[in-house]
Amino acid sequence: ATATAAQPTKIHEISTKDFQHLLENNHPLAIEILNFIAKILAFRLREMNEKVIELFAQEKEIFSPNQLENLASLKWKLVHEWDL
Repeated sequence: ATATAAQPTKIHEISTKDFQHLLENNHPLAIEILNFIAKILAFRLREMNEKVIELFAQEKEIFSPNQLENLASLKWKLVHEWDL
């Protein structure tokens, strides 16, 4: 599935071999694809982060104060240091 000016290629139509070729040649499309994948992963990680925090919030009575403090610290790192 090689892209031409007359026939644009959709991301899901690009084979691994084609993508490897784009990467090796520093093609702008390769960077676009990587950015697209990174955005999807970041979104999914944010979703997972929210679900985990909700789960811990529901179960907070089983955690000691020290464990709750550690969870709060982890949440701060996820949001601020890792930008999730």
